[in-house]
Amino acid sequence: MVLSFSDVPMSALDDGNFNSFFAAVTLKNDVSFELSGSANVTGRTPIGDVPISGIPFNVSSSLTGINGFGGSTGLSNVTITGSGGNGGNEYIESPLTTTLTNPSNISLDTVDISLGVTYNGTYIGRAAIQVGWVLNAPFTVSCPSRLSISPLGRTPS
Repeated sequence: MVLSFSDVPMSALDDGNFNSFFAAVTLKNDVSFELSGSANVTGRTPIGDVPISGIPFNVSSSLTGINGFGGSTGLSNVTITGSGGNGGNEYIESPLTTTLTNPSNISLDTVDISLGVTYNGTYIGRAAIQVGWVLNAPFTVSCPSRLSISPLGRTPS
């Protein structure tokens, strides 16, 4: 018997464990996991349908991960347009285009993504990406972003 499914949302029984699983899928190249439960099927025969309930299954599987967006994120079209915050001196405002590559078959449905930005090993701020799309996997997307560079690596408000 072949088990196959598509467009079936996962239901988390334990938010903490699901968060750990999703963190691993986001950061790693691949993740191994166990899929277990039971299935109910209907066998179609020439003499009629035969319901079969409670078929147990427990299989090891793996999932290609997002791998930290392939380990790199592209930044382009960088410009400095001003400053912001209280008094206008808390951070530098810099619109840019961010390119993300998701090598997995996991689709993302997100409103905003915030990525830490470093230069020569020093944290300089966060790039806020307002996506608002369903990103069907695998994907590469270029989207408008905002880089806020703040003193001492503070996160701008």
